[in-house]
Amino acid sequence: MNITKQCNNCQKTFQISGQDQEYYNNLDFPNPSHCPDCRCQRRMATRNEKNFYPDKCDLCNKSLISLYSPNKDLKIYCHDCWWSDKWDATEQGIDYNPKKSFFEQFKQLQQLVPRPNVMKAGGNIINSDYCSYIGDAKNCYLVYGSIYVEDCFYGNPYYSKSCVDSLLIRECELCYECITSEHLYNCDYCQDCFDSNNLQFCYDCRGCTECIGCAGLRNQEYYIFNKKYSEEEYKKEKARINLCNPESFARVLNNFDKQKLKHPRKYMMGVKNENVTGNYINESKNARYCFDVKRAENSKYLAQTIDLKDCYDNNYTENNELCNDYIGSWKNNHTCFSNTCYQCNDVLYSELCYSCHDLVGCVGLRNKDHCIFNKPYSKSDYKKIKESIIKEMKTREEWGEFFPIEKSIVAYNESVANEYFPLKDEDIKERGFSFKEKEERDYKAQKYRVPQNIEKVPDSIIDEVLACKDCGKNYKVIKPELEFYQNKKLPIPKQCPDCRHKKRMNMRLPRSLWQQQCMCTQNNHDHQGRCANEFETSYSPDGKELVYCEECYNKEIY
Repeated sequence: MNITKQCNNCQKTFQISGQDQEYYNNLDFPNPSHCPDCRCQRRMATRNEKNFYPDKCDLCNKSLISLYSPNKDLKIYCHDCWWSDKWDATEQGIDYNPKKSFFEQFKQLQQLVPRPNVMKAGGNIINSDYCSYIGDAKNCYLVYGSIYVEDCFYGNPYYSKSCVDSLLIRECELCYECITSEHLYNCDYCQDCFDSNNLQFCYDCRGCTECIGCAGLRNQEYYIFNKKYSEEEYKKEKARINLCNPESFARVLNNFDKQKLKHPRKYMMGVKNENVTGNYINESKNARYCFDVKRAENSKYLAQTIDLKDCYDNNYTENNELCNDYIGSWKNNHTCFSNTCYQCNDVLYSELCYSCHDLVGCVGLRNKDHCIFNKPYSKSDYKKIKESIIKEMKTREEWGEFFPIEKSIVAYNESVANEYFPLKDEDIKERGFSFKEKEERDYKAQKYRVPQNIEKVPDSIIDEVLACKDCGKNYKVIKPELEFYQNKKLPIPKQCPDCRHKKRMNMRLPRSLWQQQCMCTQNNHDHQGRCANEFETSYSPDGKELVYCEECYNKEIY
């Protein structure tokens, strides 16, 4: 039987299904007190991906780039020192005090245990200092959450090369301003496109080449705004488009936006699924309320995950099983209410722990077991103290709750939570969340005038300080980035990387679901009048898009 509850945070009502209740009961956790969105917000408030600060290693004194501002009361080690044998996190262990809040004691431990300056997986990272949560990266800049990337700047590409300003793209090369696309080569301003090359301003195109301003095409070439051209005519029309000219750019973008609205949208992006709801789901079974996931099974409330089984409320992670309310890193089993742990088993309320098992409230441990607040115990003592902690947490209504946002060592406006659950500055402060004030030195007026034509932009622009036309924040153009724009004849961006990222985020559908009916009214789709199929979709009922069920969409497109 479903239970309807009121969220302790936002006061909205939400349902906990009978299946959910069974899941929590099997893990010996109480039913959630927060709605799915507020639970996700709490997890995301622990993660800063793209705000960096100059600092020094507290062990070797080497200069470094850190995810934590120097004014925070934290110990920061460089990557080499943090992974070395020069220190042991059990040395910072503290005794559990039942008279104090568990979360207060955990915050105390966080301030004692050294943290890595940035999150990097493995040692195969070359010339990519200003990146975080990455693995196997070479010559990258301001890239985050990525793996196997080379010569990429700004965004989160995966298995990609020479891509700039991207959002969740995979196996792409020489692409610019592309969103949720795969297997693209030399494509610009594309979204939801696959297995294509030489596209500009395209949406939901597959197997296409040499297309401009098109939507919903399959295996086509030489199309402009969904109209077929000969190869010669196409090249002439393409030559007339000058993306460095604001009027030409605006004209193409305006026509492209009109073309997209003519194109029916499939209610959900995904293939090879069974019994799923959400968006961008692939090869999954019994995955509900999931977004940007691949190979999920018997799971719920996932976002940006791969290969998860029997997991609820997970973000930015892969290869997990029986993990609940977890964010970051991979290969965990029964690791719950935790952040960025790797290859851990039976871990609760911990972070930055690697190859460990049987932990409660630990930080920065490696190859340890049966520890509480970083102190090792015998198996029997560990079990006794763990039971005492759970009992006391239940009394304080802390058990089954992720770390409170107000305890986060990351400022809310620095965290990814502010991207998906944005708050005004005054609201962040009013709620008691940590807030990072703007630094005036980062908002100087731009004195240099950037030429519109990329061919007239001198190499010396890499020495100039630019100011974002939207927020005023300063940014610079690095040399390989300039070469990328020159080779592709693209203009120098007038927005800072943060505002460009925000613009891409706004182009995606929200991670929310509405009940809708298929909008198809075409009689040749095996129905009379409007199609009767209903579904859950991320398209809002207030939107202008034509949203079709899978059957009607496939008949229209294929």
